[in-house]
Amino acid sequence: MAGKGSDKHIACAASKARLANLSLSFSRQLAPYVKVNAIAPSLLMFQEGDNKEYQQKALKKSLLCLESGEQEGVAAVQYLLSSRYMTKRTLALGGGRHFALLSKLRRSRHHESTN
Repeated sequence: MAGKGSDKHIACAASKARLANLSLSFSRQLAPYVKVNAIAPSLLMFQEGDNKEYQQKALKKSLLCLESGEQEGVAAVQYLLSSRYMTKRTLALGGGRHFALLSKLRRSRHHESTN
């Protein structure tokens, strides 16, 4: 979302872009003493009040179609902390969410062009 923008989630897209650029700036400023990385999660888990219809619609937006839970966020942090070499990276954590949306758009455009 940070590199693509969003007409429905403007604040979220802006905050992810800000985080990505802040991480890049700090990684340049603090190297070689500090490694700076970021995590850009999509939906990890639903809120208590989310209805089933919303949940199903949200899950279909990713390639994996599952609610990963907070343990995936923890695993991503552990992964970044385990590397002595990785810096200046934003780890997208979304189960292929944007790839699924692009794939759906391409199929739709292909279908329109063949009709």
